[in-house]
Amino acid sequence: MGMLKEQHLRKVEEYLQAAIQSARVAGLTREELEAMLHTLILLQEQE
Repeated sequence: MGMLKEQHLRKVEEYLQAAIQSARVAGLTREELEAMLHTLILLQEQE
């Protein structure tokens, strides 16, 4: 794996960890968080 890809993977992991923590604070369930991520991915694919 290239160094640039590894850097981006670490960045994505950091953002996802922050999202998980924020979801916990907000009282979201795992299913709700997964649904949000799925929806965001679908919206990005439509652009």
